[in-house]
Amino acid sequence: MKLITPRRVLVALVMAASLALAACGSTAPSSTSSSGAGAAGNASCPNTAPASRSPANVVVHGANAAQPIHVSVGQILELQLPFGRSYALFPSGSNTILTELQPSDFPDASVQSCIFRFKATQSGTTALVFISRPVCSPKQQCPQNIQRLAIPVQVQG
Repeated sequence: MKLITPRRVLVALVMAASLALAACGSTAPSSTSSSGAGAAGNASCPNTAPASRSPANVVVHGANAAQPIHVSVGQILELQLPFGRSYALFPSGSNTILTELQPSDFPDASVQSCIFRFKATQSGTTALVFISRPVCSPKQQCPQNIQRLAIPVQVQG
């Protein structure tokens, strides 16, 4: 029999609130096209891309994100999640294995993706969990298909 701990209750409440808020619909700017790419960037990715960024040691495109990712301590992991959805990294207070680099969740038109970057800080195994929902224009009926994407990551020392 599993015990119901305060942490499990908190996690359940946060997930329920996230899903409820995500179901409210999108407030994407009207310049967003049907592919999700807007004139000033992308409605999927709310942050501005940095002027330059150091190359990543490991790059994973969203289509391959379900496979376990292997990186070494000190390496930079870049996740490319495809345009057309809004992504939220689910917080993990105990994740000291990876550090999210800023800015995060910015567009890269050359790969048609939102970019999330992490630095491997210590060895171990973790999972990056994202909640995503479709990006729709304000006058478009938006499907309410919220998805959870868990990306397993193993960091070797």
